[in-house]
Amino acid sequence: MRPSTDEFVRNRPPSYGEFAERPKLAVRLLTEDDLPWMVDLGQRRYSIAFDAFSTEMWFRNNVLKSPLIFFPARTDHAFTICMIITDAWLPGLRICNNLLLNSEEGAVWEEITLMRAAVEWARKRQCAEYRIWSDTEVDLSAAAARVGAETTAVRHAVKL
Repeated sequence: MRPSTDEFVRNRPPSYGEFAERPKLAVRLLTEDDLPWMVDLGQRRYSIAFDAFSTEMWFRNNVLKSPLIFFPARTDHAFTICMIITDAWLPGLRICNNLLLNSEEGAVWEEITLMRAAVEWARKRQCAEYRIWSDTEVDLSAAAARVGAETTAVRHAVKL
């Protein structure tokens, strides 16, 4: 006997686009053990100009040794590194800049999880603003909008 339509609808899993309980992605801090994966991912996903050697030195000597300034975090398939900056003329104004935001192919949704964690960290550090400065070939507008980020005007730049 075939099940009735009501029974089928009641027992089926939620389809794409419906509200469903999604598993929470675990966000943890990056450590030195993550460096080979992080550099490999950077070489694959950023442009050919990615400097693995300098990135490794910067990560080991600056990011890991300054936990009050940097927020290095990851999920299973993505990572981010954020940094708090202050301007000399406004020393009381803290801004959280997302310097690196990267994920494995097909894991862009994990970047949103990391952005949300970074926004929360920036709030705890009493930042006035969270900015996404990660320079990728991927348009992050849709992902940024998911965490409430607005597009800001581009300042002026000279390409060298």
